[in-house]
Amino acid sequence: MARLGKILFFFIIKPIAYLPLPLLFFFADILGIPFLCSLTYRKHIVKTQIKQSFPEKSEKEVMQIARKFYHHFSDILVETLKLLAISEQEIITRCKIKNEALLHQYYEQNRNVMILMGHYGNWEYLTALNPQMKHQSVVLYAPLKNPTFDNLIRQSRARFGLQLIPKASAQKGISEVQKKKHAIFFLTDQCPTSKQTVYWTSFLNQETAVLIGAEVYARRYNYVVVMSKMKKIKRGYYEMNFELITEHPRDLAVGVMTATHTKLLEHQIQEAPEFWLWTHRRWKRKREDYVKNIN
Repeated sequence: MARLGKILFFFIIKPIAYLPLPLLFFFADILGIPFLCSLTYRKHIVKTQIKQSFPEKSEKEVMQIARKFYHHFSDILVETLKLLAISEQEIITRCKIKNEALLHQYYEQNRNVMILMGHYGNWEYLTALNPQMKHQSVVLYAPLKNPTFDNLIRQSRARFGLQLIPKASAQKGISEVQKKKHAIFFLTDQCPTSKQTVYWTSFLNQETAVLIGAEVYARRYNYVVVMSKMKKIKRGYYEMNFELITEHPRDLAVGVMTATHTKLLEHQIQEAPEFWLWTHRRWKRKREDYVKNIN
């Protein structure tokens, strides 16, 4: 199976990735990738979660959001494929930081930064940020089950200097990275496991468990904490803006930082819901499923 995966990658996937991105979008549309995704990939989950998140919207409006989402989702697939062969100059052009001075000032102050964000826009384009930042950019990641494809994806994400820390060894990795000035990204809209400590808040009209880990690390290492807002400008192009949450996380009461970044993400989704990852089962666990809760 591993050998088949390598053959598939080097003789089919990688050559396709060298095609220009507009041509890849064209082929995706011709093949009906957005339509096929909407028919086959978690359509019930997508529709149900949109409806629960926007109870005021009609059935027609819910379906419009779902259709726009699947078109964007197909763009993510194409853009992620292109990352295997994209140049540094092109990726920077396609995902620009608009207010990098906010981070640069903390670099000059010898402060490390924690950047919070959700699965909004195309989070795989984080690979574009390291060449635009003074800090070393770092991100936690979940390894893929297939070792061949996991290795290839890790190489793709790290091509322009992004440092990866496996989630299984997050505590050790985050401790070690303190030796250099860095900005670490946390994707905060995951569905926590039942063994993790969570903070309960309202998110998109639903009681939601939010993993408290980012807040714990922010306090432990005194990170400057900012929220990352990725905006899709047009097909294949994004902008990244940063908004300060706190320079002193230890001064905040437990839960304030978590509630703040959750509310900022909620506002972002409400403005353009089609760009959030609706296929992810965000609310599959209830309060009674968790061992540790923080209210």
